[in-house]
Amino acid sequence: LWIFLKNMRLVVAIAVAIPISVYTAFNFFYGADITLNSLTLLGMSLSVGMLLDNSVVVMENIYRLTAQGVDEDTAVVQGTKEVWRSIVASTLTTIMVFLPFAFSDNFLVGLLGKNVGISIFSTLLVSLLVALLLVPLMTHSFLKYRKNIRSIDLEQVSKRNRLIEIYFVLLKTCMRVPAKTIMGALAAFFITLLISLGVSIV
Repeated sequence: LWIFLKNMRLVVAIAVAIPISVYTAFNFFYGADITLNSLTLLGMSLSVGMLLDNSVVVMENIYRLTAQGVDEDTAVVQGTKEVWRSIVASTLTTIMVFLPFAFSDNFLVGLLGKNVGISIFSTLLVSLLVALLLVPLMTHSFLKYRKNIRSIDLEQVSKRNRLIEIYFVLLKTCMRVPAKTIMGALAAFFITLLISLGVSIV
C-alpha cells in the first residue's frame, strides 16, 4: 500500500481495519460459544487477506474524487455512496459460500462450518462496517486537517509508478492478442497441474 499511495498516514488508516476487525470478531466467537482454536484461526487467516479490500476501495474512491477537485465533505460522502453497494455485494458473496455448512447434519461438516464460517462471517462483517464508517471518518480527518495530503494525486502516482507502467504494458500486449493470451494461460495452468501431480506422486 505504501508503494502505491506513497503516504504512511493513509497506510496506517487502512491497516487499522485489521486489529479492529479481528478483535471485534472475538465478540461473535463469545456469542456463538466457540473458542480460539485451529479452525477459527484458519477462518480468520482466510479472511485477513480479504478484509482490507473494502477499506482500500473506499479510500481510493474518496481520494480519486479529491484529486479531481471535489471538496472534502462531498468527496467522502459521494465516494462512499458510489462503492458501498459493490463492497456489500462482494462481502456477502464471500460470506454466503460458508453459510450452507452451518445447516449440515454431518458432525464434522457442521463443526467446520461453525468454527470457520463464524470466524470468516464475523471478521468480514466487521471489516465491512469499518470500511463504510471508520475509514471515511479517518479519511475526512486527514483531508480536512492535514492540507498537505491534498498533494497526493492518485492519477499522477499511478502514471509515475514503475510497477503500474509494467502492468499497463503487459495488459496492452495481452489485449492485442487475446487468443494467444488465453491459450498461454490454459497451457500454464495444465503444466502447473501436471508438475504438482508429479511432485505429489513422487
